[in-house]
Amino acid sequence: MKPWAVTLAGHVAAKRLSPVEVVDAVLDRLDRLDPVLHAFTTVVPEQARQRAKHLEADIAAGSTATRPTVLCASER
Repeated sequence: MKPWAVTLAGHVAAKRLSPVEVVDAVLDRLDRLDPVLHAFTTVVPEQARQRAKHLEADIAAGSTATRPTVLCASER
């Protein structure tokens, strides 16, 4: 079984999912679970969505390069 991130990356590369859809789904799940888990100290949803939009634009422009992309980050 593939790790979920690898599966999601494959769906994004095949254009079955957009990076924005993935980020929105992760943020929705985080909203539901983090009040119970307290797993994150800082969540920056607008920054994550902005990075996802840039990645989506790269894909739309024909970029096939794969690179690690941080969509949710805590910054100080």
